Amino acid sequence: MSPGTSEAKEEKGRKCLIAREDGNMSTEEKRDYIRLSIQRDVKFVVRGRSYKGSIENSSDCGVFIKTKKRRFSEGQDISMTIESPKFGSEERTGKIARVTPKGIGVEFNYPGYTR
Repeated sequence: MSPGTSEAKEEKGRKCLIAREDGNMSTEEKRDYIRLSIQRDVKFVVRGRSYKGSIENSSDCGVFIKTKKRRFSEGQDISMTIESPKFGSEERTGKIARVTPKGIGVEFNYPGYTR
């Protein structure tokens, strides 16, 4: 993928953008969901194993988790505990939508939504 572009998925009328490998955004990108640069610690579980990482950016659709572990595959289920200094912790589930050398892009699960 070239700089200044993003990858989009359109499924059942819901457009969800997948985090770019470099984690950067361009003001020229058109998004259905605004992606915010944040720094949050996250604990997550994939295939019964626990990991730690940090969220680099977030939207209503998903997050990009920076992690040193490389044992992940697209489509794997993930459960996360996202830490917030203001709001405590939040539990979310999703699917790994992208694996990069810097981390993983996660698309959140929504009640009643299936791929």
